[in-house]
Amino acid sequence: MCPASSEAAVVASLQLAAHMFVRCFPVVVVVVVVVVVVVVASLQLQLQLQLQLQLEAGHKEPPNLMQYLDLVALGTVCDVMQLTGLNRAFVAQGLKVAKNRVNIGYRALSDFANIQEPPNCYHLGFILGPRINAGGCSGRIGRSWLGAHLLSTISEQEALEITTELDRYNEERKAIEYTVSEAGKKR
Repeated sequence: MCPASSEAAVVASLQLAAHMFVRCFPVVVVVVVVVVVVVVASLQLQLQLQLQLQLEAGHKEPPNLMQYLDLVALGTVCDVMQLTGLNRAFVAQGLKVAKNRVNIGYRALSDFANIQEPPNCYHLGFILGPRINAGGCSGRIGRSWLGAHLLSTISEQEALEITTELDRYNEERKAIEYTVSEAGKKR
């Protein structure tokens, strides 16, 4: 659970606004910058929590941002960006971080998906990404905040619960896509 703070209130109000928007406008197209703002706000809360825990434990250094490159790699691959230049460098380093399985939510999702080898772009784009995104699916199926919550949780139990829920939403998404595809073939 995140500590009560003005940042938590901002994120909570952003989540409430997003849910209200989705209820009023069921088909939502979100600009990448909106996703970035939500992820950065979530990351800021996570960093503040880690810094607070480190200070309580007697450490004086801020969290290492390099440990989050697994999330950068995931976002880059899932946005189907060209893997050239800086994108390629971030994904390559992010896959190295992901291999260490430090992020609790990332690890839970990888275990649930039975990924038994070091992650690669296929795993990010076709196995993990669709499950993370299934909670959102433009707000029509699940709860859009679940993916970000999974990747920022510090609870193993919560990660398992969210992973299970996201996998269920992903199965629903696949069934919908199959139904639509079959209906299109009949035309």
